[in-house]
Amino acid sequence: MIEVNTQTIVFLQSLMLGFALGLFYDVFRIFRLAIHHSSAIIFLEDISYFATCAVITFLFSLSAVNGHVRVFLVIGELLGATIYYFSLGALVMSVSKLIIRFIKALLRLLYRLFLRPFVQLFIWLARKLTKVTDKIAANAKKVRAKAKYSLKQRSILVYNLYVKGNHRGKLQGKSKKGGVPDAQNKGKGKKQRKRKKEQQSKAV
Repeated sequence: MIEVNTQTIVFLQSLMLGFALGLFYDVFRIFRLAIHHSSAIIFLEDISYFATCAVITFLFSLSAVNGHVRVFLVIGELLGATIYYFSLGALVMSVSKLIIRFIKALLRLLYRLFLRPFVQLFIWLARKLTKVTDKIAANAKKVRAKAKYSLKQRSILVYNLYVKGNHRGKLQGKSKKGGVPDAQNKGKGKKQRKRKKEQQSKAV
């Protein structure tokens, strides 16, 4: 059995421990005020906080009451955390809110004075660069289209020249094999006609 004096001391220690755990939870609260947290992150933070409180309570029970479960120990922690929340915790949160607001306002002022001109200049340069790149891309497309058209025209001309060359070669080949050129054929035709006319006139 634990003596009354020992129980009183352990109960006061549990009050102090609950007070400290309440202060520890305000660290999470202040951090949430400074930076926006999603519900999932808040849930994970709460789980980690309560797990830490459970481990600290277990270690405290080992050192104070040899690891035995005592109801007054848990009640002391809850009472200490409640006292902190409605006394020093309210003051800490109000002061931290003012401090966070001041820091945010100061950061906004510094941003407007020093960083905002550079950001606007960067945005302006980025827009100009995008316009230049768009013009270059449009000109490149036009050049490609013209190049394709000229290549098509050249291919058509080369094809026509190739066909004409083959046709002339065939005609020349026929003339070499025994064919008669057009001028000679015409001359021979005229001579034959004259001979026919002379023979008809003699026969008459």
